[in-house]
Amino acid sequence: MALLAYDFMLTSGDEVRLIWGSKWNSIKVLFFATRYPVFIDGPLYLAMHFIPNLDPSLCNTFFATTSWILHIGVSTAGIIMLIKTYALYGCNRSIGIVFVTIFMGVNIPAIIFVNRSLKSLKFLTPSPLPTLAPCIVISSDRVTFLNFVFLIILQLAVVILSIWKGVYQWRENRGRLINTLVKDGVVYFLCLFAISTANAIVLVAAPSSDAVPACIACHTLRTSYSPHSRRY
Repeated sequence: MALLAYDFMLTSGDEVRLIWGSKWNSIKVLFFATRYPVFIDGPLYLAMHFIPNLDPSLCNTFFATTSWILHIGVSTAGIIMLIKTYALYGCNRSIGIVFVTIFMGVNIPAIIFVNRSLKSLKFLTPSPLPTLAPCIVISSDRVTFLNFVFLIILQLAVVILSIWKGVYQWRENRGRLINTLVKDGVVYFLCLFAISTANAIVLVAAPSSDAVPACIACHTLRTSYSPHSRRY
């Protein structure tokens, strides 16, 4: 949460200047859908782990809510990245079809796996440490690690196509916007790849763990990307 607050203070100026005053469109809606749900997600995560004597029946509700908010945030961020890359290709119809296919092929299984994982969750009731750890997961489906594998595949496709088009256009037009989109896309992918790989390893090695703290770091990367590119 400290990282989230710090990121918000750093980027809120650009957000107000570049996004709040712009006309409403699909990108603006997607940005807000990525930007602000984490302010619900984060407090729920803290409540689930740190509110003493939390009603055990709320553990599953809080966990499900944070999981779906996380999935929506990752999905909308993926759409934004696809749209940016789609624009690099001059809104080429064939590229658009490829992106829709990739997104559906990644997102539909991810929804199935999130739902499957939530149904398999079991909490220790009552918690032996109700004032320190009210919600203790004792078992969950390991399949959730595949969500991060799918995320890596999606971002890898985006970064490869961005670099391919960026290098081609850079030879003809060395504009700051092209340089920014390609450079930020590569940096974003490398950071997200490291975080997603770590999450996948943790979920395989310790399936009772969750990935919310690391995905707050993902959130700061996702929401910082859009205002930065709009400066140009």
